[in-house]
Amino acid sequence: MPAGSLPTIRGVSVLKFLRALLAVALALALFLTYVPVPVSAGPVLPQTVRIGLFFDDYAHHGASNLSLSGPGGLELGQSGVSGFNLLKAIPAGSTATASIAGGHIVLAGSGWSMSVPGDIFVARPAGSGQSVNVAEKGRSYRGLIEVSFAGGNLKVVNELSVEDYLRGVVPMEMSDSWPIEALKAQAVAARTYVAANVARYGSLGFDLTDDQYSQAYGGVNVEGNNSLAAVDGTSGQILVYNGQPISALYHSNSGGYTENSENVWLSALPYLRGVPDPYSLGQGSSTDNWTVTKSKEYLQDRINSLLSSSGKASIGSLTGITVLNTGVSGRLTKIRLDGTQGSATVTNDLIRYYIGDLDSNLFQILTDSGVFSLGQSQSLTESQGLAGKYVVRGNGEIDQLGSGTITIAGSSSTRQVGSQPEDYTFQGKGWGHGVGMSQWGAYGMAKAGKGYREILTYYYQGTQLTQ
Repeated sequence: MPAGSLPTIRGVSVLKFLRALLAVALALALFLTYVPVPVSAGPVLPQTVRIGLFFDDYAHHGASNLSLSGPGGLELGQSGVSGFNLLKAIPAGSTATASIAGGHIVLAGSGWSMSVPGDIFVARPAGSGQSVNVAEKGRSYRGLIEVSFAGGNLKVVNELSVEDYLRGVVPMEMSDSWPIEALKAQAVAARTYVAANVARYGSLGFDLTDDQYSQAYGGVNVEGNNSLAAVDGTSGQILVYNGQPISALYHSNSGGYTENSENVWLSALPYLRGVPDPYSLGQGSSTDNWTVTKSKEYLQDRINSLLSSSGKASIGSLTGITVLNTGVSGRLTKIRLDGTQGSATVTNDLIRYYIGDLDSNLFQILTDSGVFSLGQSQSLTESQGLAGKYVVRGNGEIDQLGSGTITIAGSSSTRQVGSQPEDYTFQGKGWGHGVGMSQWGAYGMAKAGKGYREILTYYYQGTQLTQ
């Protein structure tokens, strides 16, 4: 193997394979994320929420070391039936480190160290401080930081009130500089997500993660005046349908039309119906329109890696991509990937992962060998390649085209095209899955004078806002 090169698996670099495998894992995780957890009768919003910061699963890693501090100092201890048992007080300006030694958690600081009984402890703010800083995250957090020993690593969980949690979510999901009514809509959607997804990660000892597998959460560092006002101005409010918290999906930019939930995440939900969304466009988003070109080699490597990781057969060399179905918005909902060794069908939101992490499924496909023909109905139809097509020669003979370069003669010029595509160009609109509220659409509606209640009922049809 040449120095500096990566190993390969069946001709595909390990890096490409791992990226492809991660894409499938992410798609599956996102699908599971958008299936709401069953809740008891009536809308239930918990008072507190537990957020996993470090832990071990297929997409995350626990911490090997932890550095904790606080602007007003910290109290390290353990909670029990008799109350809080203080293990160590950490003054302002000092740091406590947690590490693993001999299969147990060890706490240490300047001139001291101690083994943690039961391998679990919490850090809470002391004095005038309101947060705990976790250096390995580069962030400070309201509430408590719980640290335990799990799977050979440190598991770190932030427990805090739901409203304090939302103060670190809203400005991560939507710019703090945006109109207050858009931020209020985001706050309600994020709060509803909590109500519908409490204990989603219950088997790991917490409710949600701090990233795209749940909602982005940045702690105290990201809080802004407008987002704080939006959270406070909608305190406790969630969206319900038939008395239950909804799956309040949202995305960045619909591209002009949102999509039915079953065309992205399989489950048909009555409040997640596609609607025209002119508010998303023309607001300054760079994803209103986009164009991406990818080579055949890149696509076939990615496609075959993903198929292999799913236990499916390779399609060989890519010969074409055929659109089979679209949704109400025009998003692709079913495609066929054709190759020299077979074909594979891909549906819904997996489509954009299979063909290169595209911004959305709202796109059309052009190729460097594409040829348009005019039918009897005067409509244009594109063929991605001419290999296998039949032509009628001037003498009346009918021939089937093979591989290689083909010359097409027009009335005033000729054009040479390949019999099969070598490059695929995807021209699309929007960013994200396209279900539920478009964040750029909320921005546009707010700029047009719409209130957050009107924004929410437009994107989540037939829902009611509590309080």
